[in-house]
Amino acid sequence: MLREFVAEDEAAVHEYASDPEVTRLVGWGPNTIEQTREFLAQITEPHDGFGFAITLRSTGQLVGSIGIGICSQEHRRGELGYVIHRAHWSQGYATEATLRVVRFGFDELDLHRIEATCHPDNGASARVLERPAPVRGPAARHMRLRGQWRDSLLCAVVRGR
Repeated sequence: MLREFVAEDEAAVHEYASDPEVTRLVGWGPNTIEQTREFLAQITEPHDGFGFAITLRSTGQLVGSIGIGICSQEHRRGELGYVIHRAHWSQGYATEATLRVVRFGFDELDLHRIEATCHPDNGASARVLERPAPVRGPAARHMRLRGQWRDSLLCAVVRGR
């Protein structure tokens, strides 16, 4: 299930956001408690993006987050990102959430193209992004991660393709 974040989510978010293994291949983290609080404060304020808590349907437990930001209003382009608690990897939650948020981006936000990137060594994320984003390719020196430039795998889905 996807829902809006609430202040009571702090402990659950911090549990995965402070995990060095979860954040190893992304451009943020591991978070301090202050950074987790900043994230929750930002995600609940109006901005050019939408963030959702990923929760288990059976228990309501928060297991991750997914967001879509509008990169260009003019070109109707958005960017998607997600993170899942390590204990819940490889259970289909990221794939299900990604498919729902892509549909939200096209149907509710009227986007034309939705992009996502992942570290080339992150095979699990690459597999998640294969379903909704059949357009894929390398993005050279795309991101500065912990003081080093690194390549990314760029995945995109275009409305109607």
